[in-house]
Amino acid sequence: MSNFTRIKNIKLFKYLLLVFAVTILVGCSGGSGGGCADDDSCPGDIIGTGIRGTAATGEPLANTTITVKSKSGVIKTVISDANGKFEVNDLSDEGPYLLRVKNGNGKFLYSVAHKGESNTINRNIHPYTDLIIRNWFETRGQSIDSVFSGNTAIPDIPTEQQVNAIKSEVHSIVAQVLASNGAVDIDLLSTPFDANGMGFDAFLDNSPVIINNR
Repeated sequence: MSNFTRIKNIKLFKYLLLVFAVTILVGCSGGSGGGCADDDSCPGDIIGTGIRGTAATGEPLANTTITVKSKSGVIKTVISDANGKFEVNDLSDEGPYLLRVKNGNGKFLYSVAHKGESNTINRNIHPYTDLIIRNWFETRGQSIDSVFSGNTAIPDIPTEQQVNAIKSEVHSIVAQVLASNGAVDIDLLSTPFDANGMGFDAFLDNSPVIINNR
């Protein structure tokens, strides 16, 4: 083998080593372009399931306790921020979950969440999420307030398909009003929104839900 060939091969070997080292560094990086192995804990990771959303009645339900209760009875609380935004992390089981917050009148508003493909669930709490999940319990002769109270498991909770069926019915009733407020493609349960008087929040301001005699 000539000296030229040996030098060329040495340079190629060094180049391959360099490429391999860079690949390892990129693969282990926790930066914006990297990721972490399944058994690693990266900063900002959610351990278990997390739920985030907005609690509002039109006005944000600010600095208010958000309570999440899983079907197995595990309870976790968090305080919403000044804009009604909340994030509950590290829920210890798979759910499903009921969410609760006190509205401005001292009564409770509810929502419901089922875990999907992502560990982070977008779920809001407002009068229409309350109407959807409250309807399911009431048609079965149950009070959602009673079901939620205490540390016991929730004996029965709707499937995601059942919730979606009620959501679809409610959406069809208010579709024109949603459209007039620029919220045509809104999902009543999950679409993120700001409690700023515009879009879906304007709909909440202009379309209150009033429940009489349960």
